[in-house]
Amino acid sequence: MRSAWCSAELALLLTTHTKPRERDAAYMARLGDLRDLIVSQTDDFLSVGDARDAVERRYLAGHPALFPDMHADSAGQVELAKHIGLAAVAAADRDGVAHPTPADSADLATRMARHEADLVEPARVLALEQIGEGHRAFRMAMSWVRGRLVELRIEPRATSE
Repeated sequence: MRSAWCSAELALLLTTHTKPRERDAAYMARLGDLRDLIVSQTDDFLSVGDARDAVERRYLAGHPALFPDMHADSAGQVELAKHIGLAAVAAADRDGVAHPTPADSADLATRMARHEADLVEPARVLALEQIGEGHRAFRMAMSWVRGRLVELRIEPRATSE
């Protein structure tokens, strides 16, 4: 869905600003922002796949058992995102938009760790719940959710456990 929106937005931007005089500072900023968003989403798609592979290696002896239907879908999404990203980068380069700052390897590692937690933590909580450790499962789930809220810069409300 995000890829479709980005593709449509990029096409609209590039087809409505066809003359050099229409490519003003606002156009350049919009194209740069869109390119950066598309590249960031592509990095995110790649890190989700890397996280899934890491979890499968760690917990499932490398068997592709986590969401097997998603493997083919995610591969298609990654390829589509790469194609859209290449088009956005090429258009930005052609129009002289400043190059973005490359992704920091620490940022990419943080993304992958977050995606790994998103795969592992719900399974851990469910397993604890199924063996009758509901209180412990609740605390673990709250800790995971609070961490995600902090990442999103949303202030979690206090709860009584």
